[in-house]
Amino acid sequence: MRVMLRAVLVVLVLACFAPAASAQVVVRAPYVYVRVDRSMVLVRAPFVRVAVNRPGPIPAAPRDLLPVPDNVEPQRPLLPVVPSVPTPPAVRAMTVPEFVRTFRPAPGLTRYEVVLVHPCTGCPVKVCFSLPGCPRRVRCGKNNVVFRYGLCKTVSLVFDRNGTVRVR
Repeated sequence: MRVMLRAVLVVLVLACFAPAASAQVVVRAPYVYVRVDRSMVLVRAPFVRVAVNRPGPIPAAPRDLLPVPDNVEPQRPLLPVVPSVPTPPAVRAMTVPEFVRTFRPAPGLTRYEVVLVHPCTGCPVKVCFSLPGCPRRVRCGKNNVVFRYGLCKTVSLVFDRNGTVRVR
């Protein structure tokens, strides 16, 4: 710790007494050397050596300095009118807990297609499933959703770690 404080103190003292006109930065660390000055940037590391020459100042293009008469209006280029096509609104994928909170099943045998955020991968995934009717209870686990119809009647959505969804 003392060695680190001494090194920082030495760098600060040297920085105070360094000439203000010098615009060069040199960083040395184990196995790494970086130098930045007015003419180039040099980076050296194991198996890497990059040297980039900085370009000089870019000359300004000569401008036309003729006076513009007052009675002449500048002509605007005619742009073609492109009819705008309405784009469908982007649909944000719901998380599994949001889906369970907002899900309202329809009576009878119904097929559902939902885009959900996969809880393991965080990517949107399309889930297709069918329910035989209105479930008595919907439960949400860490990686699954269970629709319960009675003691032994369930429909489960299981989110696997590889990004797939199984419907049982």
